[in-house]
Amino acid sequence: AGLRKRGPACQQALACRHCSPQVRELVTKGFKKLESTLSENILQQLPRPGAEMIIREEASDVGLQFIKVLESVLASTVPVVYSGMSCNEKANCTYLFVCGRTVNNLTDLIVAQASAAFELVPHLMVVRETHVTAHNDTVTQDRIHEVPRKVAQADVDALLAFFEVQVVESLNRGSSLKRLLPLADKPVRT
Repeated sequence: AGLRKRGPACQQALACRHCSPQVRELVTKGFKKLESTLSENILQQLPRPGAEMIIREEASDVGLQFIKVLESVLASTVPVVYSGMSCNEKANCTYLFVCGRTVNNLTDLIVAQASAAFELVPHLMVVRETHVTAHNDTVTQDRIHEVPRKVAQADVDALLAFFEVQVVESLNRGSSLKRLLPLADKPVRT
């Protein structure tokens, strides 16, 4: 959330003023009280074939469309952040956070994946992309947005914020983000 400069937006989404009762319960219950998993990987200076393999492996749980979006990490010299969430027909939701950049054909990646089972709606997929400039400005947009009509945007925003906060807090505890963030301030030599 800090990397995206979305702290206030996340807090507003997590307030859940316009959320459904199911999402409000999830957000107030907390991640640890759910049947959930959270894993993270920090990979530095991967050659292109290795980075492509990791991206394909990690994104396969979220969806094939996400793999295409993630490949832009391989072309960006400044950190790009992706978060994607998909929920399958059994209401098992997977959230994937990827932060990375490529300089001189070597890719640095931070990948975190969280999954949780909760009842909301099946067949949901959202992928959010944030570019971080050399001046630490950010631009965020949804690249994939496949949401059944019965799901309110407030629910989607709250779920993405909920997972993002869990993942970013976990990464901050392990200082993973701190290792990649300074790269945005360093000049790129090509």
